Amino acid sequence: MFLPCLNNRMKSWMDVEARCILERMQALSYLIVRGFSEALGIRSTHELIPFMPLACHLRVVGFMSVNETQLLEAARNAAKLAYCPYSKFHVGAALIADGVLFSGCNVENASYGLTICAERVATFSAVAAGKKRIEVIAVTCPDAALDAPTDYLMPCGACRQVLFEFGGPDLMVIVDRVGTMRLSELLPNAFKLL
Repeated sequence: MFLPCLNNRMKSWMDVEARCILERMQALSYLIVRGFSEALGIRSTHELIPFMPLACHLRVVGFMSVNETQLLEAARNAAKLAYCPYSKFHVGAALIADGVLFSGCNVENASYGLTICAERVATFSAVAAGKKRIEVIAVTCPDAALDAPTDYLMPCGACRQVLFEFGGPDLMVIVDRVGTMRLSELLPNAFKLL
């Protein structure tokens, strides 16, 4: 008698949690859960089950306690998801926008001009989720040779301009194997209309 009652309670709790996740995912949580799972290196939805209550919480309070190492690790995990059959050059980015973690990878296309960089994927994911102020971004290029010039590891000009739009000149940019700098150091004379 006790066991079925416990099972019903657990099922009820799981139903509530599942509903919470589904509601959040419809609004925003898909990106949060995706970013959270990438930061932890989780690849399977089954591995996410223990984190579902936390995922619901993240929707409300954000993902505030990420340090530089964790942000770089989220970028490295995102780079593993890159679609780069032409260049074979994986790039990952992870950023915090309004307290929430977003990540992105480069996505290439046979029509090279349609390729999009990891930094813009992460930025546009944040904007699509209603987050329009980037606080910090980390970028990694794991396929670059260890002795590659730092220029090979930096965000391109288009990405710098997009980052300026949503982060401003004081945005902190963490470049794996290079260091941390302000965006104004990478883009000293950014284009702006206002």
